[in-house]
Order: sequence, then C-alpha cells, then structure tokens
Amino acid sequence: MPKKLAPKRVSESRVDRHAISLSPQNMNYRNTVQGAFILAKADEVGGDVAKKHSGRECVTCRVDSTDFLAPAYQGETLVFRAWINRSWTSSMEIEMEVYAEKLGKVLRRVTSPIYFTFVALDRRGKSTRVPEVLPETDDEKKRFKEADRRRQRRLLIPALE
Repeated sequence: MPKKLAPKRVSESRVDRHAISLSPQNMNYRNTVQGAFILAKADEVGGDVAKKHSGRECVTCRVDSTDFLAPAYQGETLVFRAWINRSWTSSMEIEMEVYAEKLGKVLRRVTSPIYFTFVALDRRGKSTRVPEVLPETDDEKKRFKEADRRRQRRLLIPALE
C-alpha cells in the first residue's frame, strides 16, 4: 500500500490573481469575451492549482455548470482566482471565480463560481493518490464540507454510455 501523503494547506496551491488582457481574438460577434475562452483559461488556472496541490500532472475530469452573469469587453482584464476545496483519493475539487476589471477597478462579476474536478496521474497515466486538504480558515472549512455534498450529488448522476 502506498504511504500516506502529508496534508497540504489551501494556501499552498491557491492562485489569488491570474490576469489576462482581452484582445480582439478573444471576442465574439457581439464584441464580448467568448465563453469558451473563459472556460479554457479557467481550466488552465484550475489545472495549475491541482498540479501544485498534488505535485503531479492532472487532467480535467469534470466542469460543473456555470453561468455567465455579465459580459467582459475588449480592453478589460479578466482576473481568475482559484483554490482547492477538497481532495479525495485521486481527485480534487477546484473552485474558480472570474471577474473583469479596468484600470484596477473591479467592474462586475463575469461568472458564477466554477467547480472543476481534476484527477492526478502517475507516470503511466493512471490515477494516483493526492494529499488531503487541510482547511484552516472558517471559509475554507465551510467550502471543504460543501465540496463533499457536491461530490455526493455528482456521484448520483449516471455516466453516459
């Protein structure tokens, strides 16, 4: 049996600010940022958090639904914040916030929270153990408990055949 990994604090892998300036190639026909662009960048940032927490290469297993609450425009900056809520055997729930700002002023929330599930892989590409999450703050402890409830709901959804 593999030895147990030491737990890690949320702060050890958290990304507090990953900023991307929006340019014409990121826009849709209405001159607002493409939703697919936001999700692709969120997946990259979430993957960074998962990799930092696990110390392994990670793949996206699931993206829970998200709502685009307000548009972001060319010339604005998208800001991504991400952290791990909880880990299980080989999977991790990463939460993400995305908002727009212009010249340092937060303009509006662009998305609702996005929850990703990542799985850590060993050198052979098989799922492998990850460290437990050690929540410290009241907020982290609340998110830790909520993550388990979301996971239980996800497990009730049958896999597509």
